[in-house]
Amino acid sequence: MYDLIIKRDELAVENFYGFGVEWDPLFWHDFNLKQGVTEADWDLIQKRIKWMEIPIIRMQMLTHWVYKGNNNYDWNSKEMQSLYRHLDICQQEQIPVILTDWGIETWAPAPDIKDTADPKYAEVIGTYLDYLIKKKGYTCIKYFIFVNEPNHELVGWKWWQRWGRWKKGFKQLITLANERNLSGTLKFFGPDTGMAYQIWHKRAVKQISNLIDSYSLHYYGDDHVGCLKSFFLRKKSIKKGQFQKFFEKRWNYVHENDSEGRQKPLITCEIGLNESAEHPIGNRKIGTFWYGLAITDFAIQIVRAGSWSVIAWMLDDTCHEGFYWGMWAGKKENFRLRPWFYPWALLAKLIPPHSIIYQVKNPNKYVRVLTAQVSTESRKGWTFCIVNRANTDISLNIHIPDEGCADFNYFLYSKTEMPKDQDGFPIPKSTISYNFNEKIELFCPSNAIVFLSSVKFP
Repeated sequence: MYDLIIKRDELAVENFYGFGVEWDPLFWHDFNLKQGVTEADWDLIQKRIKWMEIPIIRMQMLTHWVYKGNNNYDWNSKEMQSLYRHLDICQQEQIPVILTDWGIETWAPAPDIKDTADPKYAEVIGTYLDYLIKKKGYTCIKYFIFVNEPNHELVGWKWWQRWGRWKKGFKQLITLANERNLSGTLKFFGPDTGMAYQIWHKRAVKQISNLIDSYSLHYYGDDHVGCLKSFFLRKKSIKKGQFQKFFEKRWNYVHENDSEGRQKPLITCEIGLNESAEHPIGNRKIGTFWYGLAITDFAIQIVRAGSWSVIAWMLDDTCHEGFYWGMWAGKKENFRLRPWFYPWALLAKLIPPHSIIYQVKNPNKYVRVLTAQVSTESRKGWTFCIVNRANTDISLNIHIPDEGCADFNYFLYSKTEMPKDQDGFPIPKSTISYNFNEKIELFCPSNAIVFLSSVKFP
């Protein structure tokens, strides 16, 4: 039996933003239309988003969707029409959106724009942001990222030249946003580097911290690492719990070198699992129980390290043609839910924005514990998530003085049990009354995830 001790003065995150998803606005594009997607399918997607209560969404934007060259803009292109429909749902459900321009050097070139440092690039972005937020009224667009993974997107073998172009372009965008009175509406994230690239991260903190409202990075983790090659490449294992310290190092650098760093959100804007991946197309194990176990473990380590939010790549397989990264499949498979939907939906629903994440000691290197106190206008209570990667069961005693009695829902994600309703949505395995003034015993089977929550459900 392990005693879980919660100390009110030991915080991992004081104001959590939630477990979000990447949802790129391509549902109404040709590749999905050719498969026969319907309004009924769209209603199904919306139903799932609403049930999950997704707290934050990162969304792709391509400059060439709207800018056609020679100062011509097409606000009614098929791509923009699809973008509007996605944003309509976010606006309706009051889901904050991190809009991300994907870049124009490699990912998605646009006419009349030479490179990332071209002033025209900032001008076009400022124009479409002004249109979306002020004219279309998409106040759900709260955050903006200037280039997805710029350390990978920008061309040229000299990394300092790539950094210089991105930095110049970012500065130009901030200047233009101030001129258009957008800076008071939007928060700007950066540098949003792939694989948490340390050089770019450090340079952003040291050189442009005054321009960055929130720090963001991406990482695709490995689970079963242990070979000699992995040792020399310094690869880390999710299963062994090695990523918490990795992310702590990144965020501590912000705290130590940005005078306002402790007040700025620290967001891990894209995560997934690389093992057995045909990157960037997908992961061949995406439909297995293991994927849900490992990505939940990964996310919990990242939050325990101080991330204010973690965003999973990605919501479903309609987001990109040929990709298979989603919590559910596309039209060809009738939008079949995959196992990892189960734990991620519970993370999103039971640990909502404004939760306090307490720093508690893990029982051992194969068990992760996330402790959240929820206190919003409509929902209050506690949520505990335990990921047990060991081959043995574990029991924990939880004691929180002066909390009184409460009813807790017990959810289980295991190979043999995953209680769900007719829609495939998680339901409690049991409901138990607990007295916090006494020790609560929480049991978690081996290779499983348990949620214990007194937060209102569903």
